[in-house]
Amino acid sequence: MAQDQWLELGACDPKALVNARLECHHAVQLLTHVARGYIPAREDDSHTNLGWDHARGALMGREVEMVSPALQFGLQVADLALLCGEQSLALHGRTWDEAADWIRGVLQEHGLSLEPFGKPLHFEIPDHPAAHGAPFDALNEAVALAELARYWANGDLALRGIAGPVRCWPHHFDIGALLELPAGRSIGFGLEPGDEYYPQPYFYVSLYPNPDPAVLLPLANGGHWHTDRWVGAVATAEEFARGDAAWQEAWVGRFVGEAVGRLKRVARA
Repeated sequence: MAQDQWLELGACDPKALVNARLECHHAVQLLTHVARGYIPAREDDSHTNLGWDHARGALMGREVEMVSPALQFGLQVADLALLCGEQSLALHGRTWDEAADWIRGVLQEHGLSLEPFGKPLHFEIPDHPAAHGAPFDALNEAVALAELARYWANGDLALRGIAGPVRCWPHHFDIGALLELPAGRSIGFGLEPGDEYYPQPYFYVSLYPNPDPAVLLPLANGGHWHTDRWVGAVATAEEFARGDAAWQEAWVGRFVGEAVGRLKRVARA
């Protein structure tokens, strides 16, 4: 089910989402373990990515087709709950290992070996107490989790139709898509819920390979050019998570449209 309306942002300070975002980031690695163990590997690692399900407010992994009917695990963000079909597990008060045991139980119910689930991850993510046995806390983060869900939903809405598919990558945790250009170039664009560069959500539009920052003129519709380790247009939540839903959607649309157009021209030069 697709969303056709922007969800108003601003229920909390975008810089107050860090802990909730890290809880989600660690929780979603449970789905990465499922993908690594039970979904045929792809060279670009896309077998591990997830899609946003607007009806469930969830990041959904790819289907495990080893069994019939296929299994599909997801993470419902606002409630911080694991999903699989009609089954669910609220993570509040539970540890990562307890959540993993629930997934193992579902896999075992469907006759799947548990050994592949233990396949180690091939990347590192920012640390959080959940990685060291602390229970997840959805109660104290309820407002932040609901706001994060709106960011992911709006990110999917804003990017859909420019290029596709729009997917969430469990390593950097951004939801985005790729627009292929001639001569091996591409434009990546997406919504990052926060990282080491910006402790708040932000939209980005970047050209691969990186262009020379000297050729990039200031953006007229807001945002700025990021040049630390990668080059791209960035608009932080502090800029666009103001006003009402219509204002926010229009602002992001102008930013993304201008940045994509600018980088297309740079790629052709």
